[in-house]
Amino acid sequence: MRPKSVSFRRAAPLIAILLAVLAGLSCARPDGESAGAPATRPVTRHLIRPLLERGVDGASLPVPVLHDLAIGLGFLNDVEKMSLLGGPGGWCRVERVAVPDGARLAFDVALQRPGWTLFPDGVAIEVEASGHGTVLEARIDTARNEADRSWRRISVDVSLLAGRTVDLTFRIAAGSAPASDVPTVAIGWPTLAGREPRPARAAAARRAAGPNVLVLLVDALRADRLSCYGGARPTSPEIDALARESVRYENAVSTSSWTTPAVASLFTGLAPRSHGVVSTVRSRLPLECETLAETYAAAGYDTAAFVTNPIVDRRARFDQGFESFELLPHFKAEDAIGSFLEWLDGLPPGARAPFFAYVHLMDPHAPYSAPSPFGGRFDPGYDGPLTPRFWDETRIAWQRVRERGEGEKRKFIAERMGTLRSEKEHCSREYDAEVAYMDSAVGGLARGLRDRGLLDETVFVFTADHGEEFFEHGLHGHGKNLHDETIRIPLIIRARGQGLAPAVVDAPVSLVDVGATLARLTGVRPSPSSLGRSVLPADSPPRDRVVFASIETGRFRDAPELVTMDAARTRSRKAIEILHGPTVLLLFDLASDAGESANLAATSRASDFGDLVRAIERWREETGRNTPDTALSVDDVQRAILEGLGYVR
Repeated sequence: MRPKSVSFRRAAPLIAILLAVLAGLSCARPDGESAGAPATRPVTRHLIRPLLERGVDGASLPVPVLHDLAIGLGFLNDVEKMSLLGGPGGWCRVERVAVPDGARLAFDVALQRPGWTLFPDGVAIEVEASGHGTVLEARIDTARNEADRSWRRISVDVSLLAGRTVDLTFRIAAGSAPASDVPTVAIGWPTLAGREPRPARAAAARRAAGPNVLVLLVDALRADRLSCYGGARPTSPEIDALARESVRYENAVSTSSWTTPAVASLFTGLAPRSHGVVSTVRSRLPLECETLAETYAAAGYDTAAFVTNPIVDRRARFDQGFESFELLPHFKAEDAIGSFLEWLDGLPPGARAPFFAYVHLMDPHAPYSAPSPFGGRFDPGYDGPLTPRFWDETRIAWQRVRERGEGEKRKFIAERMGTLRSEKEHCSREYDAEVAYMDSAVGGLARGLRDRGLLDETVFVFTADHGEEFFEHGLHGHGKNLHDETIRIPLIIRARGQGLAPAVVDAPVSLVDVGATLARLTGVRPSPSSLGRSVLPADSPPRDRVVFASIETGRFRDAPELVTMDAARTRSRKAIEILHGPTVLLLFDLASDAGESANLAATSRASDFGDLVRAIERWREETGRNTPDTALSVDDVQRAILEGLGYVR
């Protein structure tokens, strides 16, 4: 009997199984790498990030060339993305881009509202690769395509260019190009993603023995908006679950109400005056300050940071000690966490070194624009003025006003602040919706670690740099005072693999304590200059302890110069000293007045706070003896970016 023929299609599964068996018989990989482990790792090239890192020492990538384009925040329907901004005729050339295997070029694009009427026939976005012609052409037509009235994702396979180094040029074109005093087209954060060869493992002598460390910091997260800290709305089921397995600190206080001083204190264990990053004016971390990343890198850890706030950048030297420092400006929480997990998957498998990672999320920082289904969750019937169109028009108006001098800028800010004040309850509810969105992303991170078998092998620190105020004391935002709504933060530490039992600690603790506490859990020595102490329950942090915060702010009630503020806080009392002309003293009994509404400085009880006032004076003197020079110059491009973010006025 003639044997039946077997088609290739039917045989393919058998061939695949045979190949898999043969692969399993191959030689073992060096350094404990498992059989069949991939020889490549995922990689994402952020094509315009060098524009944000102009002037960084040792920068290896060329700065993209801009013609009639700028870099800043593109905005549409209350969604912001760091973008190339401009109009027809503008172009950007990104030079010497190494194209990885399996590469895909991707970016978001928006025709901002002024362009809807200026370009009734739409605009085109073209991308050319040197020597290979046009690789992508996309058309945005808001008049005919409803989907184009929101941000649109563009993606194209460019794997045929793999292994080549090319210049990529982005162009904006239209049939007509009427004049406009604001950018109309936003090309949002273009990337080139693929795979590249996995680098050789570091020498065995460099590997450390110890748990992984993950510090997750959420920008502008006030403690009392999390359910586990008494929040009124159900914002945080994932973080609540994390807290139930962790030590939660009820009275954790930041060292400042502004991002850069607080993050510098977290990294160094120093007070703002000691590390020199004190004010809301742009400044940088001194090289002589030892950071947590430097400490753990020296101990043999792989170190990486994933930062979505563009003022925590290389120019301000926050990259000290990080082997990988990914600036991801205004990325949503799930995308930043995805970048961290991608980096984690790119580490050599097997007997790898432990990692020290820092992830900095911008949600729920203003503007409060949580994605679906979270946006509007806590204010579903709202029909007031704070619509996406209001925010779009505000940003357009600001681009015009900022060229007209300080008087016009202050007037504009006052008018818009009046609208926010009248709608403060809506702002507060939308902030909570952002918290709920961020919480869901944190849950995804915990699951990602658990799925990789790393959650119990990792010391997980969850915290914030500062809080957010909603006119409780007449102001909105942060960096303007030191009331609890801006300096009381969450601090949650999970270390199941190190036997850390769940607990709630009500002793006052500070961001400067994080490094010393990690040292107790990992065995890695803290920096000898750190002011912090271990606050593990076993180390009995004193319940009568005084913790401090300070800031120099140019955002205090239209003051024309920097105003210095210092605060001393215990579990039940608080003193704030404001140096602005005559010294202003604010004294609060937190046990009976948690909202800090009744200043006791002019009452008979003022004498009860004498110890706190003296503590502020001693602390100011002791931490300010050798304040380093941390001034950081800001060029025109950086100033435009910071103004667009609201960090410079």
